[in-house]
Amino acid sequence: GSGIERISLERNALDSAAVQALAGLPSLREVALAELSLPNLAPLTRHPNLRRLDVAQSLGADVLSSCFHTVGAKLTHLRLASDALPLDVMLELVTSPLVDTLTHLTLDAVHLGRAHIELLCATSWRHLERLSLRLNQLGDDEVDMIARARGFERLTSIDLTHNVFGAASARALAERLAANRARYV
Repeated sequence: GSGIERISLERNALDSAAVQALAGLPSLREVALAELSLPNLAPLTRHPNLRRLDVAQSLGADVLSSCFHTVGAKLTHLRLASDALPLDVMLELVTSPLVDTLTHLTLDAVHLGRAHIELLCATSWRHLERLSLRLNQLGDDEVDMIARARGFERLTSIDLTHNVFGAASARALAERLAANRARYV
């Protein structure tokens, strides 16, 4: 179809009428948000054709949590980057409907700790194929948890650039990804 498919709203202050108008674009498939002052994101994140949501920098814990619970069932790509991800927001993510729809999850440079990884690994991600955890200073313990997690059955690609784990953890993760690839690719 023709029309606007991607909206980038970095550093904007929009009122609710503007958000509603943007949400009315029938061809909208991707939304990028950063450093916003918005009254309510639900009309955008509930868009029936939305497939990608890209959130960079701080929108606030309440805004992020509401994004997870208002997005339509068709969202397949979520990117959160460049800000600390509070543990309560991670809990909202792993208990949201997104665990049933996401195929790509990016949590780059969000200061993930052991508790974040435990939540991530305890979740059954039904369709997740690609996971990016770049720039989080993850060590052997966290990477070993990911390699052993049962909830990543379809995971075939992971980006752990700029983390701090060793060869044994890398091997365990590579073996897990190879086994997943053999089953699902």
